[in-house]
Amino acid sequence: MIKQPYTKPALTIAQQIDQLRERGMAFNDTARAAHYLSQINYYRLTAYWLPFESDHTTHTFQQGTSFEQVLDLYIFDRELRLLVMDAIERIEVAIRAQFSFQLGHRYGTHPHLNSALFKPAWDHAGQVSQLSEEARRSKETFIQHLLAKYIEQLPPIWAVVEIMTLGQLSKWYANLSNGADRNLVAHVYDCDEVNLVSFCTTLVRCEIYVLTIAAYGAVNLLLHSSCLENVHKHCSVVLILKHRGVSITHWL
Repeated sequence: MIKQPYTKPALTIAQQIDQLRERGMAFNDTARAAHYLSQINYYRLTAYWLPFESDHTTHTFQQGTSFEQVLDLYIFDRELRLLVMDAIERIEVAIRAQFSFQLGHRYGTHPHLNSALFKPAWDHAGQVSQLSEEARRSKETFIQHLLAKYIEQLPPIWAVVEIMTLGQLSKWYANLSNGADRNLVAHVYDCDEVNLVSFCTTLVRCEIYVLTIAAYGAVNLLLHSSCLENVHKHCSVVLILKHRGVSITHWL
């Protein structure tokens, strides 16, 4: 493809509305539409009216398409992302708290430095090294204070858990060698450790999807059947837990 100069001019809000009208979009309330177009970038909204186009080359819309339909889709997308991100954060914070609380009370301040507590096949030394590097780079005042004041390679479990990513937390939990240790956390949520390990793995995948959704929009991804299949697969763990009597409300 031969490149060419970009010659399309910047449009005023009124011109944006006129252009959309020319392409077949209806407006029930022009003043309201103008307000939203002044607050939400026209180019951002193009992703949301894409499903309503009858011809992508000419950008003409299907008969009956309204700006209000597009706006509803945008608001749904935003609220869906906020709800999912809020739910993931609540669950993640709760598991962090129980992981550090249960291990700290059973094994003391630094169970994460004791390789004997983790599966032999897991690269415990490598994980400690990675976590130490992240602690060194951390801008958290409490982490830098603990590293400067105490001799241990890492801060105590209840502090270091706060700089673990969700993926790291999931791996540290899943690789505890003793199932009884994993159950200390799982039983708080009325499930066994096998279910919670699976749930944590799924939660990490969900977080990746949410970050992708945040970048590209939930609606755009959900329009693709492969994404729908993945969402269904990832949600199935929650449904299985609920079927087995697990109380998801512990996290909500």
